[in-house]
Amino acid sequence: MRVPPPFLPRHAPAAFFAAALVPLAVGAVLPPAGHARVAGPAATSPALALTPERAGALRARIAADMPRIVERWIGISEIAAPSGEEGARGARIEKELRELGLEEVRRDEIGNVSGVLRGRTPRGPKRVVYAAHLDTVASRTDSVSVGRPDPGQLQGPGVRDDASGLVGLLEAVHALKDSGLAPPDDVWIVATVQEEVGLLGAKKFLDDNARRIARFVAVDGELGEISCGATGIVWLKAHFLSDGAHTLRSPGLPNPAHALARAVTAISAIEAPRAPESRQSWVNVTMLSGASVVNAMPADAWFTVDVRSNSPEMLDRLVRSVRGEVERAARATGVGVAVEEILRIPGAAPPGRGRSPFAILVGEALTAAGEGPPSFTLRGTADHNRALERGIPGLSIGVTTGAGIHTPRETASIARMPGGIAALAILMASLPADLPP
Repeated sequence: MRVPPPFLPRHAPAAFFAAALVPLAVGAVLPPAGHARVAGPAATSPALALTPERAGALRARIAADMPRIVERWIGISEIAAPSGEEGARGARIEKELRELGLEEVRRDEIGNVSGVLRGRTPRGPKRVVYAAHLDTVASRTDSVSVGRPDPGQLQGPGVRDDASGLVGLLEAVHALKDSGLAPPDDVWIVATVQEEVGLLGAKKFLDDNARRIARFVAVDGELGEISCGATGIVWLKAHFLSDGAHTLRSPGLPNPAHALARAVTAISAIEAPRAPESRQSWVNVTMLSGASVVNAMPADAWFTVDVRSNSPEMLDRLVRSVRGEVERAARATGVGVAVEEILRIPGAAPPGRGRSPFAILVGEALTAAGEGPPSFTLRGTADHNRALERGIPGLSIGVTTGAGIHTPRETASIARMPGGIAALAILMASLPADLPP
């Protein structure tokens, strides 16, 4: 079963149909001129597969089909998918990939769902990956119902991060197939699991397939921004330990809760630089827990810290500072201490930022879809981090904008979605596997 094609306006002029529907012949040479370019330093990159006129027509067709796309978007968003429990949403995406006619559709041991969109020169040695993640930060007890606070927005947990990316991937493939377009080379369409708890699905996919991956595009972020780097991430869990005691026997005994309070206060005062972007950093105390009853002091009071930086040197310095404050708090209160490092993802800041042929081509696709010129950032905390840590060129882009990310009131723009889907489809049709990094 094939997904129905988008509906074109009945009143569209003949020129609209001609521009929108004439396909690029399979194996055709890409047009050499007449394509949108991002202003900036000269660099060599292939031409886009669509002229500006055809790119505009593609966006118009997607915009006309938004009622169907929004229905699909809501349907995916309302399938609960906490990290580690993405099975039902993964099954929906697997079904959609099969209906779109992708090949090699499968689900791996960890739950990632993938399929292959054949290119104009199929079965080459390497492929481009386009990935969005299945999971959300909502718990299994949270409502996943999607509302519409106004006609131009959807609201619900994960509706932008990253249900929009999943829908963007499906609809970009739909748009290419409906227009008779194909990527230059085979591409992998991937829906990853456990992105929110350490990019674990992307790590698994790359562990299994890195030698066959030419570059990696994470569809996760804000439309119009291209993340060319990977922010380094370290997650720590600090435990303050004692024998514990009933409240009546607790006076004068070392209390892990007191150590926790001291440490959290001290860590909150650590200065993390906000500028320049190459050293931009974050330190955030997140989860806290302790005793299991009200009438006893804890034997183990613990908290977690999320430390991030665009600078590897600054990341290491901040981690040492956090560890130092934890140890000082333990000594001051006379409790035991243990610090776990529960996650470390090395950062990467590729030279040239937005000046590589890869980044320039992505910017051109955004501009051709009416969503440029783009901005570039070294900050990156999406699945492409896992590619960059292996030396595989990677970046992330979004297909819409939103607010309240990682909250129950998260919103996403419906109006921006056609441009985001069009840009992604144009990029898929244009980006070869052998493009220089």
